[in-house]
Amino acid sequence: MLKGKLAFARDANLDRWDTTPDLVVRADIASSDSETTLAYMGSGNVGGLSWSADGSELVYSYAMEQVYRINADGTDNALLIDAPGEIDRYPDWSPDGTTIVFTRWGSPYLLFYD
Repeated sequence: MLKGKLAFARDANLDRWDTTPDLVVRADIASSDSETTLAYMGSGNVGGLSWSADGSELVYSYAMEQVYRINADGTDNALLIDAPGEIDRYPDWSPDGTTIVFTRWGSPYLLFYD
């Protein structure tokens, strides 16, 4: 895990009462001034963020039917899974970083990644 940093999803428009997360954000927990937006996804729901073992990448779900991988610096926001009508959530990395597991309708699925 990347020490001293965390990733989370939040709404870009914080004054709305009906918010759904649409930003992927990285923050340095040692400094409250170092929040960095990695990706703005527009209207939708970002969730299930997970760091790779070496801290260089994140995977996350969007709109409950897509899974993305993004570099920790915000570059290369890559769509890995696009499955309209499915519910794909909670992506996570295998310890060796070669496989991403996620749930589809609550059942585990594997995505082999290199």
